[in-house]
Amino acid sequence: IDAENLLQKVETYREQIGAWWLGWIILAILLAIPGVPMSWLPRRLPSE
Repeated sequence: IDAENLLQKVETYREQIGAWWLGWIILAILLAIPGVPMSWLPRRLPSE
């Protein structure tokens, strides 16, 4: 990690535009991790 470039002040609006969409991909993955195993469970538990 280049600490000098990391701590520089953002001068223009164009520099602020980056991978803002990456958060949505990370969120989708984090929701899919428990979602896939939960989809394998039955919708209703068998009654006793």
